[in-house]
Amino acid sequence: MIHLLTGGIEWAIESTRYTCDQLPEPGNIARIFVLLYHREDSMKMFGFSSQEERCLFLSLIKVDGVGPKLAQKILSSAQPANLMKAIQSEDLPFLESIPGLGKKTAQKLLLNLRGKILHDDTQGEASIVDDLVPALAGMGFDKKKAREAVLQADKELGNTARSSAEHEQEVLKLAIKLLGKERAK
Repeated sequence: MIHLLTGGIEWAIESTRYTCDQLPEPGNIARIFVLLYHREDSMKMFGFSSQEERCLFLSLIKVDGVGPKLAQKILSSAQPANLMKAIQSEDLPFLESIPGLGKKTAQKLLLNLRGKILHDDTQGEASIVDDLVPALAGMGFDKKKAREAVLQADKELGNTARSSAEHEQEVLKLAIKLLGKERAK
């Protein structure tokens, strides 16, 4: 569980063990992707270390018999990349080895999610575009041109050893420069 104090209000954000392991020490800056799960009788916030983990959570809870608690338990037992790989490769023994996930539910996961979850190589690109294009559009840039600039900047910068947050900042800076040059024409 993550406790976030902001403006005198403390928010309790349920999270996976994987997400908690990714967080820095208290007092340091962290980015959490939050989902408000609302039902008739309750509202809960779930926090994730990446958009990919949040998307995987949303995919899991769409499967019949998998609620938020089980989805959270699944994501706490298996890293998102390993879980996506197991679903794509139809690795039923791996899924059955996850605590709380029986054979029938594991088969439902495979049946419902196989082919619907993006592979790792396209997930990163989709994530950075989904994050940065709305931000650039909010700055007044055309969405189509912003998307092209983000993709070009991401390609130019390549995949280096820096963190995803640092990479995203560099892509944003370069995309703004590219869009500025486009406007100057």
